[in-house]
Amino acid sequence: MKKIYLFVIFYFLSKMYSQEKFIFNKDGFTDYVVVEINQNSSELYSKTINWIKETYKDPDNVIKMTIVNDKIRIYAYTNELISYNVGKKKVNNDSYYTIEISFKEGKYKFDPTELKISNPMGSSTGLLDGRSLYYDEKGKLPKGFEEIPTKFETFFNNLNESLKNYLEGNYKSKSSDW
Repeated sequence: MKKIYLFVIFYFLSKMYSQEKFIFNKDGFTDYVVVEINQNSSELYSKTINWIKETYKDPDNVIKMTIVNDKIRIYAYTNELISYNVGKKKVNNDSYYTIEISFKEGKYKFDPTELKISNPMGSSTGLLDGRSLYYDEKGKLPKGFEEIPTKFETFFNNLNESLKNYLEGNYKSKSSDW
């Protein structure tokens, strides 16, 4: 009986402390999130390939590596992450990101591994590693950078939520309305 209580306690503690959302603060960006889906790794892998095909304009160029039923690596582009104002004009920076999606029985790991941001002045890579480059030594965001953490969180959380919904069957295909 004691073992059952210990198991239940550890189970609930692991659920409480498992990370399901990305957070960006002075300590950096969440490494990865693990999402539980009641499907085997083969189903998760296959449906993720289909999600990529439905989500990206050029899925064959987005998929950079696959290990069947184990892992998929994608490399994609967005201009939604970083923007700033130049006078009265809003300028968006090109951003390229790499995400590795790994599969185990009943769960997947969504792991943004690299982010490269390009602008006319140059580019920055590895902005998802370690302590955030955007915060100063006192843990404050410089003027003009206040929206960046929220944009990073929103972008990667929405992408992960889209995958989760697709895997759970809560996704309406764009072609299903005809």
